[in-house]
Amino acid sequence: MKRLLLLLAICSSLFLSACEFAIYEENPPRPVPPPPVVVVDARDAFLGYFDLEEYSYNFQATHFYEVNISKSSRPDNAIFISNFYCDGLVVEAWVNGNTFVIPEQYVGNYYITGSGNINGDRLLMDYNLIYDDGYAYFEDYAEATAYRIYF
Repeated sequence: MKRLLLLLAICSSLFLSACEFAIYEENPPRPVPPPPVVVVDARDAFLGYFDLEEYSYNFQATHFYEVNISKSSRPDNAIFISNFYCDGLVVEAWVNGNTFVIPEQYVGNYYITGSGNINGDRLLMDYNLIYDDGYAYFEDYAEATAYRIYF
């Protein structure tokens, strides 16, 4: 009996030493996909309707009115400012981050240029205007602060 147990112990040790144990996971971990590409349009910060307070240095007067800012379909960084100078003008501006530039442009009888920036719901602008319709002529430099009232 001792021989049989000894033989059994030897065989089992040989059998176990010849085996390899491998651990397999049922579901191996999957690679993590890269985060989605988020396209942020800087113009979105400027969109909406604003109550504007404008100070005219030429006329030394303050005016209050409303402007609307919308996206342009051309080029990618352009916005339109409607009711500019409280005269129903639509002016194009080019956005770069939280600032914008009003490039030199003729709108109606106005020659306009300027710049501005936005911080949250507060929009700051300064611009030069020259009005000339052949009968009347004036120049103005104005600064404006506007607060978004809704989108």
